[in-house]
Amino acid sequence: GVLQVALLAAFSASVPDKHGQAALPIGALGSVVVLTVASVLFGLGAPVCFELGAELTFPAHEGVSSSAYSFTMNVGGFVLIAVLSAGGSALTGAVSCALMAVVVGLCLVMLLFVPETYPRLTLDSELFDQGCAAVR
Repeated sequence: GVLQVALLAAFSASVPDKHGQAALPIGALGSVVVLTVASVLFGLGAPVCFELGAELTFPAHEGVSSSAYSFTMNVGGFVLIAVLSAGGSALTGAVSCALMAVVVGLCLVMLLFVPETYPRLTLDSELFDQGCAAVR
C-alpha cells in the first residue's frame, strides 16, 4: 500500500507540466516501469480486500462483499473522473496524477480504522476441531 502510494507519487513527479518540465525526470521508460509496478501492486491488493470484505460481512454470502467491493471501486472511479473533469485545465498532467496518489493514500489511512474481526475463521476453526475430535 505505502509502496504503491510512493510509486504513484513518483509517477506524478515524472509527468511533465505545461512547460515540459518534470520534478522527477526519469524519462518515458522510467515512468512506464513505475506505473506498471504500482498497477501490479494495486492488483495484488484486490484479493486481500475481497477477503476482508467477506470477513466483515459474514455471515452474509461472499457475493455481498464482492458486490460491495466492485460497487465501491466503480463509484470511486466515477467520482475521480467527475472531479478531474470538473477541474478543467487545472487538474491535468502531474496534478491529476498527484490527486490520484492522495486518494489512494487517504484510502489506506481509512483502512486503519476498519475493525478486523474474523468470525468466519472462528467458526471454521470450531468445525475443524469438532471434525478432528470425531475422527479420534
